[in-house]
Amino acid sequence: SDSYPNLFAPSGVTFAIWGVIYTLLAAFIAYVFGFGRPKKSALSTQTLTDVTRLFVMNIVINGVWILAWQYKILWLSVLLMVGILVTLIQIVDKLRGVELTGKEYIQTRLPFSIYFGWITVATVANVTTWLVSTGWDGWGIRNGAWVVAILLVAGAIGLTTALRNHDAAYLAVFVWAFAGILLKHLSPSGFNGAYPSTIVTLTILLAVFLSVIVSKLLPVDRWLGPRKR
Repeated sequence: SDSYPNLFAPSGVTFAIWGVIYTLLAAFIAYVFGFGRPKKSALSTQTLTDVTRLFVMNIVINGVWILAWQYKILWLSVLLMVGILVTLIQIVDKLRGVELTGKEYIQTRLPFSIYFGWITVATVANVTTWLVSTGWDGWGIRNGAWVVAILLVAGAIGLTTALRNHDAAYLAVFVWAFAGILLKHLSPSGFNGAYPSTIVTLTILLAVFLSVIVSKLLPVDRWLGPRKR
């Protein structure tokens, strides 16, 4: 990531979220093999089978993405990232609306909510990195204006998706990612405050994200999804 500096890239510490993602995905794998899964699971056998198949596809694509990124085949990494995103959209769609206990939520929906949130942001970052690698000049528009536009679009996607899915965890990832971008812009080792419009935009978006989480998504009945009638 540091090889292609761009204004959307977060501080390095932000990528620590992968440790959380892999830990939660391990909990899902344990669930698939029966560890922690109640005898009367809220997920039907068919739903769990469908989600597992999509997850297998997801990790295969993710593995290939790592190779494409490592060898700097960035156009291919963008296509693969879109594939990762699409499989997560399908997984989240299959899990949405299922009433889960707290433990089942932690092992099934939560891993994919956080993974999906990060990949949504990472897709934007991946495309941005690829454009930087091609020498794209942004049609002559200054960098500060472009990153503000990208942040607003990404923020709108995050808010719309979180509200549609009643998913606080998904939007919490946006808080983490955008805070990481803000840290990079404020840090002396980063952009050191050189783009005030970006800093203001990030600050406003973070306030909006937190407000929506607290006022719209945090109640448990909304967080776990709509109840069946």
